[in-house]
Amino acid sequence: MRKISLAKDTNGLLRLCLNNAPLFELGPLDQGFWPDGGYTAPSDEALRYDIEMMKQCGFNMCRKHVKIEPERWYCWCDKLGLLVWQDMPRGAAGNAKTDKRRSDPDAKQFETELQALIEGRFNHPSIVVWIPFNEGWGQYDTERITGWVKQLDPTRLVISASGWLDHGTGDIQAIHGYPFPRPPKLDGKRACVVGEFGGFGLAMPDKTWPGTKTWSYSGQSTPAELAEAYAKVLGLLEPLAKSGQVSGAVYTQLTDVEGEINGLMTYDRAVFKLDPAALAAANRKVCTASASAVPKPGP
Repeated sequence: MRKISLAKDTNGLLRLCLNNAPLFELGPLDQGFWPDGGYTAPSDEALRYDIEMMKQCGFNMCRKHVKIEPERWYCWCDKLGLLVWQDMPRGAAGNAKTDKRRSDPDAKQFETELQALIEGRFNHPSIVVWIPFNEGWGQYDTERITGWVKQLDPTRLVISASGWLDHGTGDIQAIHGYPFPRPPKLDGKRACVVGEFGGFGLAMPDKTWPGTKTWSYSGQSTPAELAEAYAKVLGLLEPLAKSGQVSGAVYTQLTDVEGEINGLMTYDRAVFKLDPAALAAANRKVCTASASAVPKPGP
């Protein structure tokens, strides 16, 4: 059992809280791809391994990106203690600028599957945030969808749309910034998080996906350069966390995915590009810094 909520800190800024205590939620973007099975992990042990590595690296959260995992993955998050921000997979039948749906059949199918996601994963305490839309992909009726999600599950927080156009709805505003996080424009009604940042790429010898051009948001040549880039980006995140402007952040990403080489691990999970102990120390420093913005006592 757990409670996820918002509370104002001593500066009057809304913060994410777990069981009424402030917690800066820091974790990687995880698309859940595997080189030998696509969306299907090779084993239950493989599902657990990813979660254990996230915890070993000092992360306390994971954003499951436009994929719904099998029950075993959420079960391991419950057991091992990893918070989850859960995306709803979505195509392009919508328009974030006009916020209007393109077809009624498309909207009906999307809402049927969104309801199935929420009701089917309701009993996993690891899930603390629902994200109906990402970066305007098929985004429509944002205010209505957000209210409906809150009605379906009032126990969790909602990021209406992570990145791109924000319609001022939901519990949390999520901004994207590549490669560096940027200070948000706070509206006083929601907490704010960096929904995506980083994306530093490093191709490892004999570990790139064959026949595919590699890419990342910012390329690095060596593990040392990658470590330096990661330290720099967390250095920019730390004051945002300490001031209370930002309550959480998602680093892109956990593993390489085919041509995407911006993972902390190679696609086959055989090579970790950074030292996990050093990564954990850097991550925990940011999470500890945020504790200085302590929320006022509340119910």
